[in-house]
Amino acid sequence: MYDVSGNIVKLLSAADWLEKLRNQFQDWKYKKLDYWFFSPKKSFDDDKKYPLIVYIHWLAHGWHKRSQINDSYFPYMISEEIQMKFREWWAHILLPRLPEYMFDVVYTSMMQWLIDSYVKKYEKNIDINQIYIMWSSAWGGMAWRLLIRHPHFYRKALITCANKVPSKKQLKLVSHKPIWLVAAKKDPIIPFVTQKFTWKRLKNITNVKKSCRFTVFKWDVYCPDWVKARIAHMLAKVISYDFSMIKWSRYPWFVQYDWVNYPGTETVLATDEKIPTNWIVNWLQRDE
Repeated sequence: MYDVSGNIVKLLSAADWLEKLRNQFQDWKYKKLDYWFFSPKKSFDDDKKYPLIVYIHWLAHGWHKRSQINDSYFPYMISEEIQMKFREWWAHILLPRLPEYMFDVVYTSMMQWLIDSYVKKYEKNIDINQIYIMWSSAWGGMAWRLLIRHPHFYRKALITCANKVPSKKQLKLVSHKPIWLVAAKKDPIIPFVTQKFTWKRLKNITNVKKSCRFTVFKWDVYCPDWVKARIAHMLAKVISYDFSMIKWSRYPWFVQYDWVNYPGTETVLATDEKIPTNWIVNWLQRDE
């Protein structure tokens, strides 16, 4: 099924560029929950082990089937630009869809059962030591719940402007896990102060201080082609592009581009050391 092609310039020049990437995903169902997935498996005899990235959508993506893929920029993670950053391996991408406003224990369990079902389905091609969970807002809270209840299952977590503030007791359960928190100072939905509070609590508890980080978007939020997001809460638009922007150089006879780190961000480790905002793919693959 693998047919991803094209770089950012080619994709941005095509009106349906994102839809082409979305069409690389297949849909499936687990009991009453449906999900979309991308498998990098190249042939029936492919025995290679690939990582798995589980992306939990944000609020309002649970109303209609395919919402979590149609209303998301996360499918860009399967583009050639992003996937080729993995060091000689690709990644499974799993996008489950949950009913709206269902944050309770029952749906946390159902979500984990869905993920377990997918891992079992592709057990031949999934590296169970490289399962990552992430995402944003209301379902960033779900990412916290899954990580806290199943810390042995997930290797790392990237959680953005989550609506949940874990307790000290809960954070102690994941004190050995690399966790990356992301927030925006101008977020009008999830107060920045709650994200800062979670970070302070985490950095005091974690046992892997050099592997935990906190990124703050200090200004407005833009997509990689410099189109402004509607509100700063929509950090997923930027993170889906691996914290990268396009820098254009125009010459009389051609146009050249390069990737640059997203401007206006500040990233610190739990040791209080400031570091560059150094791409999701890079962080996923580093063993610190």
